[in-house]
Amino acid sequence: MTRRLILFGIASLFLTAFASVSFAQNDAIRSAIGDKYVISAKAGGVNYVEGTVTVLRNDGTSGVLVKGDRVEVGDKVTTGAGGRAEILLNPGSYLRMTGNSGFHFKSTSLDDLRVSIDGGSAIMEVFASDDFVVEVETVSGDFSLVRSGVYRVDIENEKGSLSVIKGRAEVANAENTVVKKGREAIISEDEDVTVAKFDSKDKDELDAWSKARSKELAKMTASLKPKTFRDSLLTSFDMRGWNMYDSFGLWVYNPYTGFYCFLPFGSGWASPYGYWYRYDIWSYRLPPRTYYPPYRPTTPPTGTPNTPGTSGRTRAEAPSKPARPASPTSQRTSSPMARPQRSTPPFARMPSSSSSRSTMDSSPAPMRSAPVYIPAPAPSTSRGDTAKPSRP
Repeated sequence: MTRRLILFGIASLFLTAFASVSFAQNDAIRSAIGDKYVISAKAGGVNYVEGTVTVLRNDGTSGVLVKGDRVEVGDKVTTGAGGRAEILLNPGSYLRMTGNSGFHFKSTSLDDLRVSIDGGSAIMEVFASDDFVVEVETVSGDFSLVRSGVYRVDIENEKGSLSVIKGRAEVANAENTVVKKGREAIISEDEDVTVAKFDSKDKDELDAWSKARSKELAKMTASLKPKTFRDSLLTSFDMRGWNMYDSFGLWVYNPYTGFYCFLPFGSGWASPYGYWYRYDIWSYRLPPRTYYPPYRPTTPPTGTPNTPGTSGRTRAEAPSKPARPASPTSQRTSSPMARPQRSTPPFARMPSSSSSRSTMDSSPAPMRSAPVYIPAPAPSTSRGDTAKPSRP
């Protein structure tokens, strides 16, 4: 009897150690001790897996992909028949694959995100702007997702097509062919581009599942109550885990649900599908220092402070950006040293117009007035955070 108890104790210790090591590989353990939530701004997290999903790593190893894993550049992910997977892109954006599909990252840089769809079908729910264009490669041609929206890629008979459910895309050809909402672009073998309307009522299980996931994840953001989440958010900031100038928001891992959800920086945001998030960064009343850039721009800001407009969000004028090249995928650089110094956060520079917002072709539909953004003041010799960012 005693021997059995000893063996049982050894086995329990072994299983506990194994579980600890496995869980340590998950990003959820990479936060300050005692935090209930984990804050991240990285792309590549595996947020949902159903059925058989495998990965061939860039180093030649392979295995089964599970929720909590991370997909790095060059790792090829494949779903089996009946399999599904949800991968985190830049904060607020998701890639969802159905069975018998595959993809890999060409780059996971938040302002140079490039995804290759290798086969099957995938839907991308994306936040995008002039500074955060998502590049998509297919077997027959490449596309640029230039506005926030919902996009579907289908690979069939060695041909790739892009359907714009919401948003706006461009074909990476000499003409930068525009693909608007409700239209599908098909690139033939001789690189001819055909753009035509598609039947928006023709939906399958992938369309229904992607929309249901968006609704569920928006509810998770609405559960991030300030009293329980504020401390984790501030701790992550103090550990330099995030700032407001690299993305539209944050990935938040909620241990109670087991999923990452999106916390936007701009107030009043809804998902590209139209589901309101309820909470945003302004809901947590963080110290004023959290709203200022981690570095000062090389030249004084040329813009003026934002003022709320009739549409609910305006933006400070930013230095003009050079025209995007005809083939952005091949000419972009992901070097951090090449990125311009930013005097306003990305959410404040999102396109805004009542006409485009009504069709969800640009920034998310506001549910209330956006915060007034004011650039950081000059360094002060006095102690403490005296200046405060304005709020609506």
